[in-house]
Amino acid sequence: MKLVLLEFLLIFWTAAPAVSADPYQILGVSPGASEDEILKAYREKVKATHPDVSSLPAAQAQEAFKKVQAAWEQIRDFKGRRPIPAASPSDFEERQKRELSKAQQKAKAILEKDWSEGNFGPATFSKLPQLNLSRRPRGKLVPVAHGPKDEGEWNAIRQFLNEHTQEFLGQRPNLNQVDLILKELDQYAELTGQATKDIRSGATSLLEDYLLENAKERHFFLDTLKERLERLHRSGTFVLSSSPTEERKKALGKALTVFTERFQNTDNSSQSPSFQLSSELLNHFFSQISQSPARLHELNTVLRALAPALEPQERLLFLGQLLENMDQLPPSVKSNSGFQDIKKRAENQVARVFEKEPALKSLYVGKASLWNRLTSQSTPCEIMLGRLAKQK
Repeated sequence: MKLVLLEFLLIFWTAAPAVSADPYQILGVSPGASEDEILKAYREKVKATHPDVSSLPAAQAQEAFKKVQAAWEQIRDFKGRRPIPAASPSDFEERQKRELSKAQQKAKAILEKDWSEGNFGPATFSKLPQLNLSRRPRGKLVPVAHGPKDEGEWNAIRQFLNEHTQEFLGQRPNLNQVDLILKELDQYAELTGQATKDIRSGATSLLEDYLLENAKERHFFLDTLKERLERLHRSGTFVLSSSPTEERKKALGKALTVFTERFQNTDNSSQSPSFQLSSELLNHFFSQISQSPARLHELNTVLRALAPALEPQERLLFLGQLLENMDQLPPSVKSNSGFQDIKKRAENQVARVFEKEPALKSLYVGKASLWNRLTSQSTPCEIMLGRLAKQK
């Protein structure tokens, strides 16, 4: 009986009209797949086709991404026992446009109301429907929100930021208030591809600069800069840019000026401000990792955002400090699955410097000599770099 019913359902399903193609085929699962299997397949397809991360050409990725979203909605409707309407791809796109426009208008009304009443702040974002929806616990077949409603809400925020950020900062808001607003904006990078692109283009830079320029405490300054670099790293700035070195220097931007004027250690005048700031940030990262080993992955930000912006000699010293600090982490952190990957990336960066700078390679081979080790004429960091120079 069960077999007959299953065959009937399969025949019925394959005979039923579809939006563009068999949605199960698009996601790469069978009609009998479990909800967990379908959800997993959907997430994998989103990662593979999203225009911001896909290896496909932009237009091809966009088209594939739309098909994945349409297939997902079809299957979700079917699993929810709602009939799947026959529709063309253009119908689907029109519905998306309507949803986007409606969400944008709703979000704009909320933002402008709080602004006109003088109540704009972190609490404003708790009134935005899509952001709140993303904070709720998700059941089966409800993945991380990503659709026209999220895009519409973000479009309203982007327009609001363009129109009001400078005026808002002219009111000299509390630093913690601005910091909390940035943390709210960060959540949209999880919801929409457009938010990721806008952050990469500097949508949050005015708010970040305000915090950096007005930071009185070194710890707050370093925290703010660390979060800026992580924000840019998550948005792909250092990977997707055609001039990544310039992007790194621009990311430090005013932070380097503020650091030089307010926090630089004048005792180390032989070191450039860029190296001193990078070294301070590196120590800041490690102090947080020692308290929370789960944050080890944040060292990827250090490798992509800081090291390549330094001159070759200082880059080697910086990478040596990073590797030395990693060696001193407790075994519980070293057992983390990402530890060896990060260490390997750092060692590969060291190798690339030695390939381009043979003179530096010879210098560090000498610093790792037996005589230098016995007479303590080289630091542990220099000796370690010398050993790496010999291996490469």
